Amino acid sequence: MVAALIASGACDGWRIPRRQLLWALPATWRGARGLPLPVAPVTLPAPTPLETLAGEGWATGLPLTGHVAAGQRPALAARGILPLSALADLPEGATVIVAGRLAVLQRPPTAKGVAFVTLEDETGLGNLVLSPAVDVQYRAALHAGPLVVATGRVQRRAGVVNLQVASIEAWAMARGDEAVYWPHDDDAKEA
Repeated sequence: MVAALIASGACDGWRIPRRQLLWALPATWRGARGLPLPVAPVTLPAPTPLETLAGEGWATGLPLTGHVAAGQRPALAARGILPLSALADLPEGATVIVAGRLAVLQRPPTAKGVAFVTLEDETGLGNLVLSPAVDVQYRAALHAGPLVVATGRVQRRAGVVNLQVASIEAWAMARGDEAVYWPHDDDAKEA
């Protein structure tokens, strides 16, 4: 629990880097239980923004200091992937690619196998509609990473904009050579 508090930023007011606090935590715990052990002073590298978001995601289920899509936007834009806010301005029938974090996944029993997905990015929310065949084919990709990339056609019905999805893929994070653990996204709830 203490590690989660540190990773979430709850102790940032102490002005000690999160990694230093996590490094000292085992020895502090042992010391509090009557087995004091010295902590070797170590200079740890500062976490990358992506590592900070991953730690917050692990600790709280949500990245708190930013949105993972914001850090990926240059790489997404280079592939022609639009922000979710762009859906509102696109014409009916336009084929587009968007990316975002899986926020809500619904498979209502009355929808005859159709799945409804809400993605979120740094610009807002977007509605996706997955036919039963697309849902089955790309189900694993919906949960494979922190960002989902969806290709489909824009639909407008009664003032609501949806993307009728043709394909989905997990976004391979553009991060250089660093290794980042991204926790399984358990906060995307199936309804």
